[in-house]
Amino acid sequence: MIHLLRSIYYGLRSSFKSILTAFLSSFGILFIITFLIIYLSFRTSIRDFIDENLLGSLEIDEIEILPLNEKDDNVYAASSRQGAKLTIDQVKAVREMDDFLEVYTLIMLDYRVRLRGEMFGNRTSMILPFFAIEPEFFRNKMPDWEQFYYKPGRPVKMIAPKFTLVMLNNYLYFNGLPQFKIKDLKGFPMEIQIETKRPPRSIPGAEINESKDESKTHTELEVSMFNFTNITERIGAIVPMDFVTYFAKKAEVSSGRWKRGYQYLQFFARVKDIKKLPETVDKLEKLGLQVKSDRGIADKANQVMKIIDAFSITIIGILVLLTIVSIFNANLNVVYLMSHKFSLTRILGVTKIRIILTFIFEAAIVGAIYGIIGYYAGNYLFSYAADYISGFLPDIAGVKFVAQRNTEVFMLSMGLSALVSAASALVPAIFASNINLFKAVRR
Repeated sequence: MIHLLRSIYYGLRSSFKSILTAFLSSFGILFIITFLIIYLSFRTSIRDFIDENLLGSLEIDEIEILPLNEKDDNVYAASSRQGAKLTIDQVKAVREMDDFLEVYTLIMLDYRVRLRGEMFGNRTSMILPFFAIEPEFFRNKMPDWEQFYYKPGRPVKMIAPKFTLVMLNNYLYFNGLPQFKIKDLKGFPMEIQIETKRPPRSIPGAEINESKDESKTHTELEVSMFNFTNITERIGAIVPMDFVTYFAKKAEVSSGRWKRGYQYLQFFARVKDIKKLPETVDKLEKLGLQVKSDRGIADKANQVMKIIDAFSITIIGILVLLTIVSIFNANLNVVYLMSHKFSLTRILGVTKIRIILTFIFEAAIVGAIYGIIGYYAGNYLFSYAADYISGFLPDIAGVKFVAQRNTEVFMLSMGLSALVSAASALVPAIFASNINLFKAVRR
């Protein structure tokens, strides 16, 4: 019994010395794992910020379909009656395509419209294009979207571009007047005057005035502000689709011959399969159309993250390689200093494979311990630095930095460090199993 306890004691002492030696030789792993945890925490925080504030606000599967000759740099021409329009054949072809889940059509009233309003005793008017789109388009984009419809005899509901509110508030600010929020202007009353050549058929609530020479007719209607939006870059207001079609029907012969009364400008569509978007774009281009999509923004953001990942992985790879070389040299030195022990172990009948496995097992244990220490050290340093990062980098002040405290990262840290340590010990372990006793004694 005494001999057994003594054997256990000497065995544990020998293993403790070996593990302690391995701890000293594998110290570099701690820096790799700490750096890895800091990098993963930083990357995840940046990625979450991009997803939430950029990609999360994009409709990746939503595209805009416009005439091929529509120019992006001239929003005024695009909003006027001289801008590019869709043909009836293009409209029919797009609506018949099976590539889309939803298709919404933006149209423009093909009559001259003047908007008039009064605020703080100042009355003003301007000529403004009137657009229309199906109310379902505003689902999940605007509260109370289902209320955006026209009822004859009631004021026409209108949605204005958000930039008009900014311009109004700037004007009010420099004139010492109170500024408005969106909710303050909802229901704000205005008037529109639609110009036709001849009087349209009777419209409830409308006042129809003919000019003295009877060359023009002005139809005046009440308008109320429904909301503000930035869904389109076009300069103009959006009114219910059913109002435009209703007025166009009433005025279809006001020019002396039949006139549709509105123009097709563009489509907003949701594709069924975003992976097939290139094929859909090819089909649309063959119809003489062009496509605008947020997919390009998402792809660029993902490409930036890939570049950052590739650079960081390269740095980590170099550090891992240098660490393996360093640990390899340290283990070779350990084998040289403990050559007598390994030789005696072989004489006592211990097989080579057992020596190799023991050496590697001890190195793996040391690596796993360093992985655990590096995991907690990296999270602690990152959490500590997170409070000061925004002060040094104001451009990323909106990023919420969160340390990576989860099981997957913990297991990755422990497994990677154990693997690096074990791989570094493989060749020295083979040398240790082949040491010759007599050569070891001579040294």
